[in-house]
Amino acid sequence: MWWKARVMLFAAHPDDEVIGAGGQFGNIQDLWIVHATDGAPANMADAGKYGFSRREDYARARRSELIAALKLSGIDPARAFELGF
Repeated sequence: MWWKARVMLFAAHPDDEVIGAGGQFGNIQDLWIVHATDGAPANMADAGKYGFSRREDYARARRSELIAALKLSGIDPARAFELGF
């Protein structure tokens, strides 16, 4: 681990943190993640293609994906916050 200081990673929505810095997660000792949104779009056209008819259900699925990815990375899901913009 070469990042011993606390690191706060700010991303627009879930999965952006993985795209931007996921390869470094194992090198960060004290990682905290903040998302501006829940990842569910206002326009549900794309989400509808994956079987989601309600925005809330899609947002819940995105959160579940995030938690699963964090657990695989050895990061406590309690270290990921969403601001709700």
